[in-house]
Amino acid sequence: MVGLKSDFIIIDPDDQLSIVKRILKEEVKETNFYTDKPKAIINFINKCKDEGKRSTDIMINHENRFKQLIYSKYETYIQQENKLDFAELILLTKELLEKEIDLQVHYSKKFRFILIDEFQDTSTLQMDWLKLMIDRDHQNKTVQNCFMAVGDDDQSIYAFRGAQCVNNIDEYLKALYLSRENPEHIIKLEQNYRSTNIVLEAANSVIDHNQSRL
Repeated sequence: MVGLKSDFIIIDPDDQLSIVKRILKEEVKETNFYTDKPKAIINFINKCKDEGKRSTDIMINHENRFKQLIYSKYETYIQQENKLDFAELILLTKELLEKEIDLQVHYSKKFRFILIDEFQDTSTLQMDWLKLMIDRDHQNKTVQNCFMAVGDDDQSIYAFRGAQCVNNIDEYLKALYLSRENPEHIIKLEQNYRSTNIVLEAANSVIDHNQSRL
């Protein structure tokens, strides 16, 4: 349904790097790029996908014009070669479920219990995908399947990779008709059984500076 052959290949970051280098050399005819340029382009592509953006969704400006061009050629290449990177797995699924409503309804009803671990590290794309798994009764504002998200907004360290911690917590609560104020909706685990006092004091002295916390 997404135009893939059954023997598709999932590529890792090293494969991505090789593909981008090949595009730079063969298609763009650029041979004098500095060492970090391919990596910077890969980071740009992955960040765009983590935000749910195709190359055609990007607002082009002077800074990203070249990266957007390579992203477009990268998309064409992996599609022709029947390959997927990790972010593409989620992005393709999200796009399919948005397009095929019957399929979305089927899977939202199929999975009755959904657990999300390390929720503070979820990206915009992962959150969008998660919302498609909600079996929702819009009239009664009720959710038919069961969700539990486990996370700690003080341990969010993947913003550089597209994690949207506080925003996604709010999105999650809103999508499931939950409330921050309801003790049945949020269970706080505030007793630490793993660390010594000196570790906790050091950690809390840093955490105290956090601006936006749940």
